Amino acid sequence: MLDNPLKATIQAILHQCSGPISEHQLIRELKARQLITDTSSLDNLYSVHFLVMNALYQLQTELLDHEWYLSISPLEIHLLRVCAVSQHNALANGSHDCLLREYYLDWRNLDTMSHEGLQQLMDQFWRRFAAWDQRSDALIVLGVPSTAKWEEIQLAYRKKAAELHPDKGGDPGLFREVRTAYEMLAKSYKKGKC
Repeated sequence: MLDNPLKATIQAILHQCSGPISEHQLIRELKARQLITDTSSLDNLYSVHFLVMNALYQLQTELLDHEWYLSISPLEIHLLRVCAVSQHNALANGSHDCLLREYYLDWRNLDTMSHEGLQQLMDQFWRRFAAWDQRSDALIVLGVPSTAKWEEIQLAYRKKAAELHPDKGGDPGLFREVRTAYEMLAKSYKKGKC
């Protein structure tokens, strides 16, 4: 595995932080130290993002040997002390984390990414973001938390639909809004997205 040129500086920054740091803050700090210069284009931003994530995942493995666990997400990168007993479990978070880890540790994913491939990734991200945003709005309409199980969503829908049904003197517009929210959530549950 190639050694990442940002790794030592990122490690020093993380040890100086008293709490979590975002990827954006980390990149800003690397720019201030003049290790990163240009993030003005999508291609350059992806390269910087990849280098930062690659360094973080390399550090995650190395720091574990020194009883540190590096928790990695774009919004919160956090260096935590771990006890020796939990070291063997620390990197086995879940399949999604493992897939990200494998992706960012494979330098070929940086070398082979084309501008068109980046554009497709961005388009996929915005579609997922829009779907998540619609889901959040639908949950608010039904008055349930984002952690609600399907049975709770169904119960909330039945209750709201009974209150708002036009045949029972309810508001037809609000009833349609509740029904639309429920139908959108039902589709996402059938596709296995929730």
